[in-house]
Amino acid sequence: MKKVLPIILSIVVIVSVFATVVFSSNATDASPNYYVSGDYTYYVVGSTDAVVSGYSGADAEITIPEKLDDYKVTSIDDFAFMAIDTLTGVTIPSTIVRVGEYAFFESPLATVTFMNAECEIFDSEFTIYESTVIRGYDNSTAYDYAVKYERAFESLGDTPVTPTNAPVTEATQPTVLPSETVAPTEVTPTETQPSTEVAPTETQTPSQPQYVIGDVDGDGEVSIMDATAIQLHIAEVVLIEEDKLSAADADRDGEISIMDATQIQLFVAQLIDSL
Repeated sequence: MKKVLPIILSIVVIVSVFATVVFSSNATDASPNYYVSGDYTYYVVGSTDAVVSGYSGADAEITIPEKLDDYKVTSIDDFAFMAIDTLTGVTIPSTIVRVGEYAFFESPLATVTFMNAECEIFDSEFTIYESTVIRGYDNSTAYDYAVKYERAFESLGDTPVTPTNAPVTEATQPTVLPSETVAPTEVTPTETQPSTEVAPTETQTPSQPQYVIGDVDGDGEVSIMDATAIQLHIAEVVLIEEDKLSAADADRDGEISIMDATQIQLFVAQLIDSL
């Protein structure tokens, strides 16, 4: 792991540089619009939800806000708090329903606290730093994550039950109608219709798998995250699935190398027209 860390940190620097170029130049129409609110960078999903994509503050312990500007914070994006050495504690509010891949990777947090017992935590040992104490409710996703990846867990007790304000109504007794003797309806048997045989269709040749050069994560667009996926693959941190290797060969030389990541970065920054 110690040998891999310098490679990972260099990847973070590359991603940050190229992400800045992309955001400032509006590289693709599909890219989200990023906003800054205080120490947080975020983008909007739909018309109401905010996804936290970065943090630039200097506080050691933070509670992620439930709202940024007028948007409800519902997710933490992939890589959002990656490799932030100044953070020692993060509290994730109950409004957040998802924590993305590598969200706290290489950030040596002392604690991370989940206030939503059902928050989806990306299923990887690299999502949260290995020495971080995970705090959460009993029988929660935070507890399950801690058990699966052998992390220290601090219980917040039972999940609080949200009281309902629905009025209590008396049970309605079913209406009993006077019984009448109903003569059984006589059913006239229908003639058996001959079965219609369906002519076998010709065997269709299975189509070849479709992929887009550069779209390594298969999300439908070529972005800086695809370049990062290649760099992680080369560093043998997270290997690319076999059926996506063709999409990762951006320079079409038959092998996956740092040149493929560079090609994607140049394309995202609009320094080349196509892959």
